[in-house]
Amino acid sequence: LPVGAIESASPVAVTGWALDPNAGSQPIPVQLWIRGRLVAAVTAAATRDNLTAAYGSPNHGYSIAMPPLRLGSYLVEVKALDPQTGLYLSLGSRIVNVRPPVGAVEVATTERLTGWAFSSRAGEAPINGRVMINGRLYGFFTAAGSRPDLVPVVGSANHGYDIQLDPAIFHWGVNRVRVFAIDPLTGRQSLLGTRIVNR
Repeated sequence: LPVGAIESASPVAVTGWALDPNAGSQPIPVQLWIRGRLVAAVTAAATRDNLTAAYGSPNHGYSIAMPPLRLGSYLVEVKALDPQTGLYLSLGSRIVNVRPPVGAVEVATTERLTGWAFSSRAGEAPINGRVMINGRLYGFFTAAGSRPDLVPVVGSANHGYDIQLDPAIFHWGVNRVRVFAIDPLTGRQSLLGTRIVNR
């Protein structure tokens, strides 16, 4: 029977390996099912060097891009073709959670704004955000700065932001700074934080 595994599953992609021990180095078709519906089919033919010792050939990896998913939890299953029977057999399943963007505002002064923003839909890719000062749009930014400390938090390091602000935009007294992350699929905003800045 076909053998294989799901190595990782996220709102961006599902990766793993699949092979038919009877077919040697020949790649086999695999399918991605989400909540019981077939959504994609590929051939497991990408290189996975760790398979050579166990199965004699490294070329049985797959990477399947996920379709755009709404917020929620999804049961994801990968099936591989058994060439002898023509049937697709399950290699396993995972739960994939799609959540709104998350992040933080860490420093806010009249000259600088720093923090981080992450979206499970974007994975390792940076995401966009916007800054509002006293209820008015100040500008947009991309959370693309290297922040290795975020790896244990969101699984990726490239989501920091460090924005130079123009002090002239602030009025004397109390100012309210709000930072939003923009969902890469829907364009909706998620509030990352509010800070009071005095001038």
